[in-house]
Order: sequence, then C-alpha cells, then structure tokens
Amino acid sequence: MRTEGLTIGTIVPYIVIRNHCSDYTHSETDRSTGHAGHETSPQRRDAVLLTIALSFLVGLFGGNALPHFMRGITKERYPNSLGGSPVVNFVTGWAGLVITALLVHWARMDLHPLASFISVAVGLLLIGLFHSGPGAFGKP
Repeated sequence: MRTEGLTIGTIVPYIVIRNHCSDYTHSETDRSTGHAGHETSPQRRDAVLLTIALSFLVGLFGGNALPHFMRGITKERYPNSLGGSPVVNFVTGWAGLVITALLVHWARMDLHPLASFISVAVGLLLIGLFHSGPGAFGKP
C-alpha cells in the first residue's frame, strides 16, 4: 500500500466511504445470521450510527453556515471568530455549506431516512438555540 501523499483530507473520506459502503441492505433477512425479523448485524448497527452522527453534523454545520452566508451576501457585519466583515462571513458560510454538502453525501441518508431526519432536526435545533441565545461571543 502506498503511503506517500496521504493526508487527513484523503484518509478520512476513504475510511468513511469504505466503512459506510459495506454490504448491508434493508432486507427482511439478516445476512449475517440468516434469520428473519429485526435482528441486526454489528455492521448494520455501525452503519446506522454513522448515518446518525453524520446527519447530526449536517444539521449543525448547515444551520451554522446559513447566518454567516446570509450576512456576508447582504454585506452586513456578523460576529465570527475570523473577524466580522461581510467577506469573511460570506467565505465562512460558503465553506460551511460545502462541508454540509459533503456530509450529506457521506451520510447516506436515503438508507435510514427517519433516523437522518431526526438527527438533522436536532442539530439544527441546537445550533439555532446557540445562535439565538448566547452566541459564540456571549452576546444575545
């Protein structure tokens, strides 16, 4: 195996995709045991947990990116750890939306729609409460 040129940016997507695209389906029979019903294999359970975690991050990153993107595109100042200028907010919001799109792709939400929906909703709720409450700098 080649190890040259490996970075976090190339390793993490590879691990996520490799682990998430394993052989599991929504069939009536569990492939690992051959039994019908609601038994789940550890592989399927891990895939569901990965979908839930990534879906939660989709809500968190997407909900955080929107106010920065909107303030930046309307040329309004908004508190940001990199500065409050409209350009910085626009770029920060854009980067957050790009990360959100990647997370949506990796989450494979179509395989577990209810769990994904709930996870995204919880992530959005928490970041929304954060932004509407104390915010990052303690100012309401």
